[in-house]
Amino acid sequence: MERKPTTTRIWNAWRVFLRLLVGLYWLYFSSQKWFNNAWVKPILDGAASTNPIRTVGIILRDFVIPNWQPITTSQTILEAAIGTLLLIGLFTRVSGILGTLLASTLLVTFLGSIEAPVIIWFYLLSASASLTVAISDAGKSLGLDSLLEKKWPNPRLNAW
Repeated sequence: MERKPTTTRIWNAWRVFLRLLVGLYWLYFSSQKWFNNAWVKPILDGAASTNPIRTVGIILRDFVIPNWQPITTSQTILEAAIGTLLLIGLFTRVSGILGTLLASTLLVTFLGSIEAPVIIWFYLLSASASLTVAISDAGKSLGLDSLLEKKWPNPRLNAW
């Protein structure tokens, strides 16, 4: 059996580490809302009143806040799904893209908050890490995506 070059092994290890780290990140933030999500509403109220993008403020005030409970529940489920799929390495590209979109929308939502610089960097790094996982094809290193690729060697299916 031929051994892979050291750089290939390091790259594969990094992809697995990053995928697991980002998966744990999304599961952690999902778990913060599993048993009590009432703390989300005051944060959304503040975001709606301070967001510098007028359209975002209107959407938050007129749609998100009146429907905050089902939206927060949906977000919690999405975060848990992203985290779980990344941990097992299944549909990694789709999960990474969804994580990128979710982090990007949260970044735009909280632009005007008091802690804006911290939150901007926080969600920007979250989006970047999720996108890196999606682009790097991280599920093919110690993930179920590699099993899918072997079982169904369809290039279109394996692109996701």
